[in-house]
Amino acid sequence: MNILALIAHPDDLEIAAAGTICRLVGDNHKVLIVVVTDEADTQTKNIRQTEALRAAAIIGVPANQVLFLGQEDRFAKNDINSCRQIQSWMQLHRFTPEVVITHSKNDNHQDHRAVHNLALSATRDTAGLYLFAAVINSLRQTDFLPTVFVETSRFWPAKQKALNAYTSQALLGRIRIHDIDNHERRHAQQTGASRVEAFEASYADPLVASTLLRQFALPGLPMESLVISKGTPLSAQQIHSVY
Repeated sequence: MNILALIAHPDDLEIAAAGTICRLVGDNHKVLIVVVTDEADTQTKNIRQTEALRAAAIIGVPANQVLFLGQEDRFAKNDINSCRQIQSWMQLHRFTPEVVITHSKNDNHQDHRAVHNLALSATRDTAGLYLFAAVINSLRQTDFLPTVFVETSRFWPAKQKALNAYTSQALLGRIRIHDIDNHERRHAQQTGASRVEAFEASYADPLVASTLLRQFALPGLPMESLVISKGTPLSAQQIHSVY
């Protein structure tokens, strides 16, 4: 299975989905990471890219599978040139994404919302399943309604190590491990697990989504609350146990 993680900033993926990436890589699935924005200051940019590559290695993704797209931090955009750059890079890797992990639209950060849309645009003809992740620093908690849960208890030490790779962000108070811990434990309460990473989900074909989810997610809720990628609710005939 091919998984594309498309996120706005270094550290977003580790905050939202490091345990899921560890699980996928450990099960021999291929993961590519696209980091959309860079800092304008060259020194800070280099520091953050170095931290991002170190963190990616900790969760099992080598440097040649990480792309820094180079948009300016705080000014992320969904445009045709960015879509083409992402698509060309995936072609170089002979990679067609089946699962795309990106930001939830229920987020107060403008870069996160822009990258949510960029992910949909860049992969609109390829992906079978979108998982929208929670970056708790800017998440609208009451609007985030996850329907997919990945059990990540045994990957928590690796996630903490990856988060600790972002020394520059920890100094600024942006790596909130206590808050991340509480978020994961709170969402786990509805699953019977001790810790999960939680995602909103979107897809075009329920059977394709079900097949993909069986490979890494917890047995799930009925599909009433999942929607197809254009936002249309599932019909009554399509509602069934997803995985």
